[in-house]
Amino acid sequence: MDEARLQAMADDLVGVPGVVGVSLGGSRARGDAVAGSDVDLGVHHGGGLDLAGLNAVAARWSSTPVEIGPSGSWGPWVDHGGWLTVDEVPVDWIVRDLRRVDEAWGRACEGRSAFHTQPGHPFGFWDAAYCGELALSVVLADPSGELGRRREACLVYPEALREQMVGRLWEADFDLGIVAKGVSRGDATFVMLCLSHALMICAHALHAAAGVWVTNEKGLVPGVERLPGAPRGWGERASAAMSGFPEAGSGSHDRTDTSSSLAARVRVVRTLVDEARAHVC
Repeated sequence: MDEARLQAMADDLVGVPGVVGVSLGGSRARGDAVAGSDVDLGVHHGGGLDLAGLNAVAARWSSTPVEIGPSGSWGPWVDHGGWLTVDEVPVDWIVRDLRRVDEAWGRACEGRSAFHTQPGHPFGFWDAAYCGELALSVVLADPSGELGRRREACLVYPEALREQMVGRLWEADFDLGIVAKGVSRGDATFVMLCLSHALMICAHALHAAAGVWVTNEKGLVPGVERLPGAPRGWGERASAAMSGFPEAGSGSHDRTDTSSSLAARVRVVRTLVDEARAHVC
């Protein structure tokens, strides 16, 4: 999809009653899209969204059937939107209520962000991601200037948020403190869950210390490699600690082998947690 078509779609969207502005997000906004990458459009409203009008615009643009459901139809935090096909390109409309964005920004500035249960986000949806999405986006249509003003504010990562996310490193220590029984029992699922949580907490802390917004847990741990001055090979070692487990039913391991493998992973993650703390504190 070329820029002219994308801009035409954004201009069409801001004609829907209630829509304040439209932004381009995801890999297209970051400039690292590849062939086949989705186009992610944030459709921002301030209340009173004309859902029927939005669906009418979607029907005009999409070559495949699409329905924009009501608020909450995609879960409590991703909220709602639609999957369109435009010029044979997958285009995701993600509807965002600016009142919730404003609330998340206020909480972020006070260091009170939180993770929330949300389908599609196994680590939990981080409410401050609303602000990060806007900061990392490209504004396409913004007749009133409201979207641009909010984006400008979100470009500065709040110091209180940085302190909060770095301060959550104690959770990684807690994860490693409760994992011992799972190791001794060969309970790989529990152990790997603890280790993944510890690594995600560390990755959040490292991004926060660098003042880099996080919008999704996908790519979060590998993304540490791109942070300036991050611990050498941290993301690669974290990924290695979570991979290469023997296949179930292969006959290649028993509980003793499993426990030994899990204990080795715990030791690696312990080192990674210590390195993360030394880097940010």
